[in-house]
Amino acid sequence: MLLTLILFNCFNFTYSAGIHFTYAPEDDSLYQLGTFAAVVAVVLPLVMALALVLASDEGFGEYKEKFKPGNLEKMYFFVTILYRTGIGLYISTMNNDSKSTLIVLALSIAFLLYNLVNLPFAKAYHNYRANVCHISQFICLLVSMYYRNMLKYEHIDESAASYTPAFVEISAICISFIVSLVVLIYEIYLFIKGCCNK
Repeated sequence: MLLTLILFNCFNFTYSAGIHFTYAPEDDSLYQLGTFAAVVAVVLPLVMALALVLASDEGFGEYKEKFKPGNLEKMYFFVTILYRTGIGLYISTMNNDSKSTLIVLALSIAFLLYNLVNLPFAKAYHNYRANVCHISQFICLLVSMYYRNMLKYEHIDESAASYTPAFVEISAICISFIVSLVVLIYEIYLFIKGCCNK
């Protein structure tokens, strides 16, 4: 359960930690407690990533059993945690640099290529689902960075009236949700079918 929480929230944890390191006033009475929490938020995903790599396969359930037998494929969650942790920290600490957009998009493209080239899951539908979700995440990052940079070069009235990128982002999220829901329903069907056949 802790692994699932960390895997799906490591971006949020490290983004919050980066915001704390960048903007928190040192004279605040809760600064030290916040710094401790921020350090834990950064270190915990990295510890879990190492645990996935170094620990035996038993007890990790779907985190290791659903992958192809190759070492590169089994590194999927490790790479995912590093990627999300890295962009979370980078976006939050380099928030004022407009050129950081290029680094974030480059990291996102590199992660997409890793996923598309390796297709780490043993079952094809899991690879489709994962790639649809990662492409949706890339689109969300692209749209967010587009609006951020557009605000710098265009008047607020023009950028506020530009809805097309937002519609693209919402569409990507909806497609990702639908594909994930279909895969979940299919997995539940296979589970129930397997239980009935025993």
